This record gives sequence, structure tokens and C-alpha cells, in this order.
Amino acid sequence: MKTSILKSGILLSVFLIALNYNNLNSQPAEFARERIETLKMVKLLEILDLNEDESDKFMVKYKSLEKQIKAKAETLDDIEDDLQKALKRDVSDKELKELSDKMIVAQKEFFDANIEKIKSMQSTLNQKNYAKLLIFEKNFHKKLRNMLIDKSKKRGMQMEDFDGDAPPPPKRKR
Repeated sequence: MKTSILKSGILLSVFLIALNYNNLNSQPAEFARERIETLKMVKLLEILDLNEDESDKFMVKYKSLEKQIKAKAETLDDIEDDLQKALKRDVSDKELKELSDKMIVAQKEFFDANIEKIKSMQSTLNQKNYAKLLIFEKNFHKKLRNMLIDKSKKRGMQMEDFDGDAPPPPKRKR
């Protein structure tokens, strides 16, 4: 009896791992983003050292504000894609200006949402924890960026590998 339960448990575990593995391969960027968000939340809660009630209130508010920021970032990414496509299609200056203006507005909304998140957390945290949050928010992305740069150097990636991110060079007149 115990062995059949154990075998069932092992089979279920293998099935779930295989299922999860397929999801990882289908959406690696989203999986990485979720892992980073989880890591960020764990580190942040560790640094703030809140009690259970404070932690619950903080997480609800923080996640809600992060969701708004994510929506602004997605909008910004969509506009950037449109601008990249417009450059490749060699559209008129008028259309480029319209898309550029949209991108500036989207960037401002994204930055404003980040600032609003930081400001609104002040009412949830005491002053010491608020100061810790400010420092954490500033340093987390810098540390993450440096970690990714180090990892890419170990893989042998060079800045030339990112040339696809740059707009195409202007056409020369002959």
C-alpha cells in the first residue's frame, strides 16, 4: 500500500515537472520575469523585516502598484515596436514624429507610475523601512543588470550581439 502511494507520488511529481518543463520552454522570458519578481519580493521582505500584518498590507499594495507599472511598460514596449517597424518601413517624418511623441508620453507615464509607487509606499511603511525601500529599489535593478552583464560576458556575448536593437542606419544619397 505504502509503495503504491509512493509510486503514485513519484509519477505525479515527474508529470508535474514535465508539464512545468514544457511551459518553461514555451515562455522562457515570462518565466524569467516571474522568477525575478519573486526574488525581488523575497529580498525586499527580508530587508524590511515586517510583521505578518504589515507584510500582508505591504505586499497587496506593492503588487497592485507593480501591476500598474507592468501595464505601462507593456504599452511602452508596444509603441517602441511600432516605432521600430516605422523606421524599417521608412515612413514619413510626420508619422515618425507622431510615434515619437506617443513614446515620450508613454515613457513619462511609466516613470510617473514608478514614482507614484515609491511615494505611496511611504504611508504603508515606517520611516526606517521606507528609507530601506528607497535604497533597495535603486540598487535592485542595478545589481540585476550587472549580474546579467557578468553572465553574458561568461557566455562570450559582445555588444555587437545587440546590433539588432539599433535602428537601421540612414540610407546614403549617391
